[in-house]
Amino acid sequence: MKLDEAAAFAGVSTFTIRRWATAGKIEFRKLNRARCGRILIRRESLYRFIESLEGNTQTQREACNE
Repeated sequence: MKLDEAAAFAGVSTFTIRRWATAGKIEFRKLNRARCGRILIRRESLYRFIESLEGNTQTQREACNE
């Protein structure tokens, strides 16, 4: 998945997607060796990461309601 597609799906900026990728939170593949080269995001990895974020938010909400 292209960087801009991943950002649109997640509802965040392309810079956020790039930060998540370089931090190891989502899997990616560089298309060239340039420092700021193009990257592709693994769709399944992005889905799992977003689900984990949503799960954390739901858990926090439940804790506040107790």
